[in-house]
Amino acid sequence: MRVRKVLSFPAAVCVGVAGAALVAGELPGAAVAGTKLRGPAKPVVEFVTPTVRAGAVGRLDVDAIDARVCELVFAGPGGRRQGPFVVVVRRQHVRWRWRVPAGAGSGRWRATVSCARSSAALHQARHRGEVVSRFAVAGGRRRAPAEIVAPRSLRVGTFSRAPAGRAASTGGAVVGLGAGHNPFPFGQCTYHAYETRPDIYDYAVAHGIPRGGVASSARFGGIPDYWWNAWRWLSNAQRVGIPTGTTPVAGAIVVFPRGYGGSPVGHVAYVVSVYPNGTYLVSERNWDYNPNITYRLVYPGYPGVGFIYGGPAGNGPAPPATTSAPTTTSAPPATTSAPTTTSPPPATTSAPTTTSPPPTTTSAPTTTSPPPTTTTTQSTTPPPPLAYWTYNVYGVGTCATCVLYERSGPGYSSYAIVGSLREGAAVEIVCQTPGQTVTPNPGTPSDVWDRLTNGAYVTDVYVDTPGVGGGFSSPIPRC
Repeated sequence: MRVRKVLSFPAAVCVGVAGAALVAGELPGAAVAGTKLRGPAKPVVEFVTPTVRAGAVGRLDVDAIDARVCELVFAGPGGRRQGPFVVVVRRQHVRWRWRVPAGAGSGRWRATVSCARSSAALHQARHRGEVVSRFAVAGGRRRAPAEIVAPRSLRVGTFSRAPAGRAASTGGAVVGLGAGHNPFPFGQCTYHAYETRPDIYDYAVAHGIPRGGVASSARFGGIPDYWWNAWRWLSNAQRVGIPTGTTPVAGAIVVFPRGYGGSPVGHVAYVVSVYPNGTYLVSERNWDYNPNITYRLVYPGYPGVGFIYGGPAGNGPAPPATTSAPTTTSAPPATTSAPTTTSPPPATTSAPTTTSPPPTTTSAPTTTSPPPTTTTTQSTTPPPPLAYWTYNVYGVGTCATCVLYERSGPGYSSYAIVGSLREGAAVEIVCQTPGQTVTPNPGTPSDVWDRLTNGAYVTDVYVDTPGVGGGFSSPIPRC
């Protein structure tokens, strides 16, 4: 766990800036009239190249909201740092483009953008807004990363609306704010909602919901109230008659309310599977600022969560099966009347009294039905997969002997070494638990240990989880 200078939202901020419909004047460039703010609103990352190859061009787009000056600082593996790069914000949207040196090594980098209303306020924490975005560098020749920005390669532009154009990306052409026909910013959770269920947006727009722009003058965490911010997907679907509900169904879009995961505009994800215990597996983008598709197991019970059905989800959950008592079809009781005896006509002469046997009533034979057979059918639904969160080793260094030891338990004094991990290695975390305190130099002490999918433990101090100040990370459960 790195010591962070800023608090980041686990779900990032899933804005719904639908680029195809933006026109001049739709995105306000100043604070809401009559609203007094201590500092500028938190800037919003509109695009970041998720992976840049050494020698290629990286790009970062930011909505500066109402700021007048912004600075960009890069931080990478091995304590590398470059910046600040300061720009005067003449228009609301800022784009940085730079070339990564051919000799840069592979690794994960952070870009921190700080914005304020003046250069003086930029250096006062309470008067500035900050946002952190992550990306990776691949294909370098050196083990130790070089600077991330090649000399004299940085270019900065400001725009009155979200800029379009081709982005440098190893994942294919990304044109405008989305790849192909996707109208949302690449890497946002709304981008993934559209790439998995485009029918929701397309149908809603065809039936009267605006394609983009702001729905009101309200701001949430400083973010404009865009028509297609994550939390608005549910109400937009309801307004045009798309079926919605509160029960997860595979193929649905799950809509989390404002505040979920710390995001002021909510979050959306695609439901992949639903399991008998009520949990459901989702695929998503922009969870913990990761623009790539990741998977997460979600537990039910969070208030305000809704699901958009239709498409592969059909009309929603099937009605619960009503189990009635087993119906036993009994044969109607057979009533066999006594044999008909034709009596001779009464004789004029009294016949001797004959004692007739009582009439014989033959009832239907009694059939003893076997008890209802209870067949126990083994469920064919697979058990929930082992949920884990993937992060990376960060801060141990890149020297030959610099490693993060895997331990048999949450501590380094009483537990054996069972493995080792190098800088940048991926770790699959199942849960977190308190253990022996580790004090980095420099850094904040922490007693949080991460349990991995292989059963080993590593100190969270040297993993880039989103925890702040030595604490637990909200997306990851306690062991």
